[in-house]
Amino acid sequence: MLSLQDVRAVDREGLWDAYTKWPDSIRRSLKQPLNLPRGRNFRSVVLAGMGGSGSACDILADWLRPRVRIPVSVVKDYKLPAYAGPDTLVVLVSLGGRTKETRTLLRQSVERGCSAVSMSSGELIEEMSGQLKVPFNRVERLLVPRASIPSMVIVGARILAGLGLFQDVSDLESAAKGVEEALTHAAATVPLGRNISKKLATELRGKRVAIYSPPGTASVALHFKNSMNENAKVPVQVETYPELFHNEIETWVKRGDRAVVMLRVLELENNTKGELGMLEKLLKRFKVPVTEMRTEACGLPTYLAWSLTLDLATVYLAVLEGRAPAPTPILSRMKKD
Repeated sequence: MLSLQDVRAVDREGLWDAYTKWPDSIRRSLKQPLNLPRGRNFRSVVLAGMGGSGSACDILADWLRPRVRIPVSVVKDYKLPAYAGPDTLVVLVSLGGRTKETRTLLRQSVERGCSAVSMSSGELIEEMSGQLKVPFNRVERLLVPRASIPSMVIVGARILAGLGLFQDVSDLESAAKGVEEALTHAAATVPLGRNISKKLATELRGKRVAIYSPPGTASVALHFKNSMNENAKVPVQVETYPELFHNEIETWVKRGDRAVVMLRVLELENNTKGELGMLEKLLKRFKVPVTEMRTEACGLPTYLAWSLTLDLATVYLAVLEGRAPAPTPILSRMKKD
């Protein structure tokens, strides 16, 4: 089950293979030239994007917030925050280059006098950036936006570092190795018996899935939710702790047919050890399948390695259900309309 032949037979577009290209994509993204806006004395940062591009913004924001002393926000809408102005850096991300919301925000950024910089694989965002004299940076497309996260994250982080928002770039330099290590446990060529992503797919099949995360890695949880939606075509619930201990925990009065994925960052759990212990006992009593991903401290290599591991699980889940994971017919129809 879930042999390479099985995966290829269902995933005919080769989404599984796009994920194997993450390490090389990271390395290429570390070397490419950058186009940066003028200015360095920013008082806020806005990262703007939708879908997979929005996931890259989320990951950048989660990683950046503990490292900078100015507010960092993510916009997935048609309007910039009211505070966005000349002292705001706006990073606009649209992998395909045609996203309506991002094009609208690009024009707003210029109208408000923000320091704007854009990223895409080309198309209308590149054209508009040239017309509006906004610095443009090309990012690599790996079949679909949700599988193209590394280039958007790495180029985005390099832009922020180039503008002086942070100094330590060691996370960027070690990201490729972190993703390579994840592939040794998750790639389609790795048999089910020692493949964490394939095992997770079998655990989640036919279940109502919830993913629990600390706020600092909520971006990974949300990206997993989005990939479950697009690749496996199933809904997923996302909750963060400690907030879930004030509401979501009460839903466990009834087990239901559920499975849980937990992201654990041990340095963030000093104040929630008691509640997490109670949750573990509760899930064990109800015999709920629980998959944990643990780390002592979370850096960019972990964000990307976890995203890769979880994304591949969504591909394998689609294969188990006999659904091609790459096509998104409803989304494609909506974008055309």
